[in-house]
Amino acid sequence: MSDRDNITSSQIYKNSGLKRILQATIKLKVHNFRSLSKNILHLNYLQKELRCLNCKQPCYINSDKQYE
Repeated sequence: MSDRDNITSSQIYKNSGLKRILQATIKLKVHNFRSLSKNILHLNYLQKELRCLNCKQPCYINSDKQYE
């Protein structure tokens, strides 16, 4: 018998626990990445709004008119 064939139930339990922890970690990282992406998009939007507030030229971004 090799060492691979001699796996105990506690090792199986430990490995399944590690697997669950890894899966939860991956899900959390994906969630955090999506949240970070949303935050970056929001910051870009706010940056454009600030630019518009500081700009003195006519602007059609926030109206129904299109650029001519």
